[in-house]
Amino acid sequence: MNRKSLARYLRTALLPAVVVVSALAWLGGDGPVRQAPSQPGTPSPAAQVSPSTTPFRLTRGFPLPPISPAPTPTASASSPQATPAEVKAKPRRPRPRKAKNGRNLRACRDGSCEVEVRAGDVIRFSGAVARRIPLIGIAEAGRNGLTIQTSSAFLTTYGDGTMYLNEAIAISVVHSKKRSTIIRITRIL
Repeated sequence: MNRKSLARYLRTALLPAVVVVSALAWLGGDGPVRQAPSQPGTPSPAAQVSPSTTPFRLTRGFPLPPISPAPTPTASASSPQATPAEVKAKPRRPRPRKAKNGRNLRACRDGSCEVEVRAGDVIRFSGAVARRIPLIGIAEAGRNGLTIQTSSAFLTTYGDGTMYLNEAIAISVVHSKKRSTIIRITRIL
């Protein structure tokens, strides 16, 4: 483990644990149990109830519930037993996100689509959109972000974001995969 990963581990895992343990020690304390002050003319709470039977203890001003052992589960005729299928059930992995138009880049010609793009793809437009933006090239796609190239600029977004181009289309990142990105192109003319 190098120094950076050790420092990251200490910050992210160990420090919160130390804070929680310190807070619990402060709240729980090892000091004497304090009783509520009594009214004049009434016997003190210690004379009324022994410390072992008090419903809760006051420690540093915070009431703490009594400590009791955890209940043990008992089998009864009314409670159903777990079947082997329930015991072995694994959590379902989410399905991988798929684009509505898949890899069909021609679906974007009218300026409205949801496609999966990779580096090197070219999306061509037609009609009113093409008069403002004839095409865009995908320079980079994947977990590192989406970089598109127009005739005049490179535009990059990291994570989920939306790019507006020449008041003609909006390109939104829907989902990033390892080497591809699902984008939604919306016509705004």
